[in-house]
Amino acid sequence: MRIRYTEMRGAKRVVACVAVAVLVVSTGCIGGGEADVGAKITPDVEPADTEATGDDILTSALDTAEGADTYRVESETRMDLASFFGISMNMNTTGEFDEEDNVSHTQSEGGSGAELLGMSGGEAFETEVYRTGDARYTVRTNGTDETGEVNRTAPGEPLSPGADYLVDTVEGADATVEGVGEVGGEEAYVLSLDLGVGSLGSAFSRAIEDNGPARFGDGEQGGDPSEGSVNTSEAYLWVDRETSRPLRFAYLLNLRFEGDGEDEVSGSMEIFGDTRYTGYGEGIEVGIPERFGR
Repeated sequence: MRIRYTEMRGAKRVVACVAVAVLVVSTGCIGGGEADVGAKITPDVEPADTEATGDDILTSALDTAEGADTYRVESETRMDLASFFGISMNMNTTGEFDEEDNVSHTQSEGGSGAELLGMSGGEAFETEVYRTGDARYTVRTNGTDETGEVNRTAPGEPLSPGADYLVDTVEGADATVEGVGEVGGEEAYVLSLDLGVGSLGSAFSRAIEDNGPARFGDGEQGGDPSEGSVNTSEAYLWVDRETSRPLRFAYLLNLRFEGDGEDEVSGSMEIFGDTRYTGYGEGIEVGIPERFGR
C-alpha cells in the first residue's frame, strides 16, 4: 500500500470533473463523512521465483501492450464523494480494440446519484463510443435523453481503457514485485505501482470523460476544490508470466479535502478502477456499429 500526501492537482481535476461546485452553491464550509466505493484490490499472492525487478517486468509489460494488435477489455469504475452532500457513480465498460487498424469500440452502462439535505435522486446511463483514426462517434443516453444522438468529434486521445490508456497512466512508475497471483486462470506477476494522485486522478477523469454519463463527461467544470491529503492510495498491475502481457490493472484512491473559508466545502472522496485485458491475438474484428453507420 502506498501512502501519498502530495500532488493534489490530480485530485482537483477529479473533483472538478464531477462538477462539485454545482452542488456547493452558497452553503458554506460544512461537511464531513467517509467516502467508500465498497471495493478492495489488495491481491492474494504467492512468492515469486524471479530475479527480474519490478521495473524490468513493468517495462516488458508496457512494451508488449504497445505492440498488441487486437484485444478485449472489461472494466469497472466507481466514485463516491461524501460531504454535506453525497455523489456516487458506478460504470461497467466492455470494449474491443484493433490497434493495427486504429479502431476501437466501447459500450458502458452504469448509474449516478446524489443526496443533499435528506433528498436523493439518481439515474442510469449508457454510453457507446466508436473511434477511428479520423473521428470519434459517441452516443450517451440517460434519464433526460432516452434516444441519444450521435456526436462526431475529432478522434482525440486513444480511447480508454485501452492499452495506450494503460501505458499513459503507469509509464515511469516505480514498480515492486509483490508476488505471483492469478487472473482468468493465468499466472501473473503482481506489481505494486507507486503512482501519484495526478496519475490516478487523470486515469479516472479520462475514463469518465470517454465513457461516462453526459453531465460528467462533456467538459463540465466545477470550482477549485479545497486542498486535501491522501488517506490511502493503491495501484497494481498483473503481468502474464509467460507472455509479459498486461492482464489486469486496478487502483484505489481515498483522499480528504478540507475547506479553509466560508465558501469552501470539506469531505472525502474515493475513486476506483479495475480493468482486465483478454483476447490478445484472437483476430478480433471491430466493425462499425449500426448506429454509427456512415
